[in-house]
Formats: sequence, structure tokens, C-alpha cells
Amino acid sequence: MRMARFAVMVALLGPLAPARGGATETAASDEPLLIGMPSVSAGHPVHLALYKGADEEARKLGARLVVADAMGDPVKQSNDVKDLVAKGVRGIVISPMPGLTPAIEDAVKAGVTVVTVDNKADTDKVLFHSGVDNAEVGRMAARYVIEKLGNKGSVIEIEGYPGWTAAVERKAGFDEVIKKSGVKILASQTAYFDRDQGKQVMSSLMKQYPEFDAVFAANDDMVVGAIDAMSAVDVDPASKVTIGVDGSPVALASIRIGKLGATIDQVPDKQARQAVDWLVRYLQKKAMPPQKVMFVAPELLTRDHQ
Repeated sequence: MRMARFAVMVALLGPLAPARGGATETAASDEPLLIGMPSVSAGHPVHLALYKGADEEARKLGARLVVADAMGDPVKQSNDVKDLVAKGVRGIVISPMPGLTPAIEDAVKAGVTVVTVDNKADTDKVLFHSGVDNAEVGRMAARYVIEKLGNKGSVIEIEGYPGWTAAVERKAGFDEVIKKSGVKILASQTAYFDRDQGKQVMSSLMKQYPEFDAVFAANDDMVVGAIDAMSAVDVDPASKVTIGVDGSPVALASIRIGKLGATIDQVPDKQARQAVDWLVRYLQKKAMPPQKVMFVAPELLTRDHQ
């Protein structure tokens, strides 16, 4: 299954760039600018959108993408960074999993310029970060819940992967707004950005808190898992206020049939295009991005907005 996912990604993005050296090496001036992208998971729609956007922007600018698939394993993603440096990439665009800071800093020490996208890294060695304001994403979700509940009632919160900056910031923004409202947070628990985990967590929490009015999950996989859990015990998801994050195809399908209330699209293709655009400008002309952190605007998607 994992190899099949990677094959799909390679087909979409084109063949991997070969390592420099050997009989196939051409003059440096004739080679395209190589940019590495160590994928978190090629099969996930957000990460696939990141790499498709990055690939299209790279091609437009005359650069070439070298991709790798960590298959959700931070150790492999760290090794992928090292392999990309060995292949001769001049820049790397990465959505770093927790624990990737040492690999990123080693790449920078080796002369490779690194840009983070989607998730931040705990280092100031990157050129800049391209993403969405995930705290504001959390605030958007909270405002949606408050409005739909009429500023009363209760909500179950399902958190993302511990230590992942997007998860931490979304929770912080959501909690900030909810705690100033008349809505009560019944429980907050991680489900590791996973649909099956989301179902298990929601099943457990419903036993502890059968009287809930809303569910916020830090990504679409988890909120769809929560909907699965509700449906399994004959709780109509349409009777609850529900919202996730990603704007994924499965979430949009759930919205269309009335099972999910909303999702927040973090527009990953725009994040990636912005990252590649400024990385190439820097590598070719030493043009510095105007800010160390550059955001694109997230979009709230409901049945009325599809």
C-alpha cells in the first residue's frame, strides 16, 4: 500500500532527480536547480496537495523537485533529509514532523537552504516559514462552534499529534476563544491526526460525556472518525455541530451529505507555491523573503460554500 501511494506521487510529480556525479552528470550551468521535498506521507491529501503545488511552481521557475516519502515515520523523514543533501539539492522545502530540527540544522550546515511549510521547526536556521496561522485556524473553528450553538452548550475537542506545531497552535487558538465564551469544553484528547484513532477517542469520550453539543477536531481525518463513532451508536452527526481542518475530499463529501458541518481549508497548494517561489528567488538572486513567517489565508468551507 505504501509503495503504491509513493508510485502515485511520483507519477504526479515526475521522476526523482538523480544524484549528481557519474556518467550522467552535465555541466553545472546546464543543470536545473534541484529542490528536495521530504514528504510526511504521499498518500495524505494535504501533503499531496503541498507537493503538487510545489512541483508546478518549481517547473514554472525552471527548477526540479526531488521527492521522498517518509510514510508517516519521523525517523525516515530525517534520513530522507540526509539523502536529499547527498543528492546535491540546493534547497529543501519540508513540513517537518516532531524531532526533525537536528536534521534540518545539519542540512543548513551542509550549505542547503531550508524552508518549512505547513508545520514549523524549532530552529531559526530556516530561511522562512510558509503556512497558515494555525492559531487563527483554531479561533475560526471556535467562532463557528460558538455561533452555531448560540454561545451556549458544550464541545468535545480532539487534538492533533503531540508536539506538531500545527496541532499545538490550533488547540491554543480554539481554547483561547472558547474560554471567553459561554461554551464549555468537556474534554480535550489527542487522536494523532488519524481517522481510526479519532473514532476510538470519540467512542470513549461519548461514554464519559453523553450530553455533548459539538465536536472540533484538529484535522479532517479525526473529525470524520468522530462522525463514524457517532453513527456507530445511532447518534445523528447532523444533530451536532462538527468542524475539522484540511478541506480534504472525505470532509467535503461528508459536508455534502450533511454529516459534517464545516472544515477549514489551509490551502496547502498556495503554501507550497509561496515556499518554492521565495526559495528559488533566494537561491538564484539572493532575494530575501519580506518576512520570516509568511501566511496564506485559510478558508471556512460549509455546505453553503461548496
